[in-house]
Amino acid sequence: MKNIFLLIACSLLLSRVASQDLPNAGFENWVDVGNYQNPEFWDTANMSVFFNSVITTSKTEDSHSGSFAAKMETKNFLTFTVPGLVTLGDFEIDIWNMETSITGGTPFNLRPDKLNLYYKYNPAAGDKMRIGMWLLRDDGTDIPDTVATALYESTALVQNYTLLSLDIDYRSNETPEILNIIAVSSNPENPAAGSVLVIDDLEFEFTASPLYGDANCDGMVNIQDVITIVNFIMGSNPQPFCFENADVNSDGIINVTDVVGTVNIIFGGSQP
Repeated sequence: MKNIFLLIACSLLLSRVASQDLPNAGFENWVDVGNYQNPEFWDTANMSVFFNSVITTSKTEDSHSGSFAAKMETKNFLTFTVPGLVTLGDFEIDIWNMETSITGGTPFNLRPDKLNLYYKYNPAAGDKMRIGMWLLRDDGTDIPDTVATALYESTALVQNYTLLSLDIDYRSNETPEILNIIAVSSNPENPAAGSVLVIDDLEFEFTASPLYGDANCDGMVNIQDVITIVNFIMGSNPQPFCFENADVNSDGIINVTDVVGTVNIIFGGSQP
């Protein structure tokens, strides 16, 4: 299937919410979509065609923790083979032209160091699974700028839940706006029916680092932080005050440059 990892821009965010939580990261919550279910906040290649359902992603009680995990299985349908997948974006398929795309993602503005998850994989002969993560920002073009990626593929049989820890490769110092994660049970260019990938318990790993601009320590970067920095400069001693976050240009001094830098972050720019 073509263009399985195509990512297209979401809308620009004006306030950056600093949450380290991945939505439904343990795949505990599932929602009805027509006559099948998808994990809440995630999209899949499940579809209904001619009153028939093609279910390539389903919940399984064979979980690493909690009640459920996400099970992806590659299946034959009509004249082609459909991999199982999950994505934080929107999966679309043109059934007649056998073309697919994945667009969008979920709002996200942090810079994690690793993506961790647990998985099992039983590949059909010659097949391989893929897991990818993208941090993106809207640069005003049709295709967003890539801030960071983490990619993994494997042909190996993994019968028991195994921790997979992916280092995140940063391409720029920009603050991301969009997160997408895609896991797929087969090589999209040559999928093999019968491959099964199960994943559970996704999480980001962070080293201790400042959230630049978050001067009032509330986990968000917005106009309140600009006011807090101005008050600090004017000597009013605002509390709470996170000096390292407010020192946007990391020069050890809080001044008007940090005010400008915080405004720039709020409106989608990078730190000075």
